[in-house]
Amino acid sequence: MLKGERAAARLLAGSGSVVSAYGDPVASAPTLTPQQRAAALAGHPLAVTRPLGPGSQDFRLVARRVQRRGQSQVIVVGQSLRPVQQSVRRVVVLLGLAGPAALLAIAFGGWWLALRALAPIEAMTASAEAIGPERLADRVAEPRAHDEVAHLARTLNTMLDRVQHGVEQ
Repeated sequence: MLKGERAAARLLAGSGSVVSAYGDPVASAPTLTPQQRAAALAGHPLAVTRPLGPGSQDFRLVARRVQRRGQSQVIVVGQSLRPVQQSVRRVVVLLGLAGPAALLAIAFGGWWLALRALAPIEAMTASAEAIGPERLADRVAEPRAHDEVAHLARTLNTMLDRVQHGVEQ
């Protein structure tokens, strides 16, 4: 048994009296209702969660019928759920903290990627705005990549070639 964990075991006679108890002091507290004890004595394995002991701490109880000295008895074993509940609370708190942090990181990453993706278009826009009647020979820089942005730059340059050719004629 780990430090801080509470566990108990009881051996109950068919009448419900305690034959033997082991472990945590909660083993001396009533663990099963008469109906649950009767079901276990009838051979139906039982697993229930119920509060036991001071502070009504939740315990997971398992009960089974056993034969001992020719008599049917019920063995009840219980384990505190406190470590599990503490772990669940810890995970909920960590998710509560990590969720917003992850959302911020994703938002920042998306913003950064969008800026990087739009930077070549911004550069082409600035180049195109600078081209006027006195600078008809200038062209928009074409990115080395073979993507939509490069296609746009080639299209703009082709259009500027036609405009320059039309003005020269």
